Amino acid sequence: LFAVWSRALMLGAALTVTGAALVFALSVKASLDAAPKGEISDVPDGLSLLVYTLDVVLLFIATLSLIAVALLSVRERMREFAVLKTLGFTPGQITLNLTSGHALLALVAGVVSIPAGIGLFAAVYAATGGPSEGRVFPPASWLALVVVGLIVLACASISLPARLAARVGIADALRYE
Repeated sequence: LFAVWSRALMLGAALTVTGAALVFALSVKASLDAAPKGEISDVPDGLSLLVYTLDVVLLFIATLSLIAVALLSVRERMREFAVLKTLGFTPGQITLNLTSGHALLALVAGVVSIPAGIGLFAAVYAATGGPSEGRVFPPASWLALVVVGLIVLACASISLPARLAARVGIADALRYE
């Protein structure tokens, strides 16, 4: 994954933006949940639905990006996998080799996305004129789920291309161009 740094940086940026959007959505939910019940609010009822819908779209785009980068990475490294198999690597070790790079990238993106999402929420909240005492951030357990979710998304997206790469025979992989 890190052989082509620009590709890794772009994928990391896509995961960071997705994670920041999720943190933003969780911050909106925490602030709306903390508002006193029965109080008139100027927040439209459909705002939460809009934010969640956009998050689902971003997750879909991030998943497609992960799969595309995984397929490209597998295609470029096919000869390397043949050499590793010749040296005695098992298909599970080759799959782990591919998955670990994406998981590490997702971990870094998840950690960076938390302050980015909180900063984005604070900036939007201040720009809309909301009182600072009404601004509530999500609990740490919710934020940890964003990081874990990005890692799971990355591992799930790379698992099929990695398993397919591990199944290719050594002779076929060495001929692969």
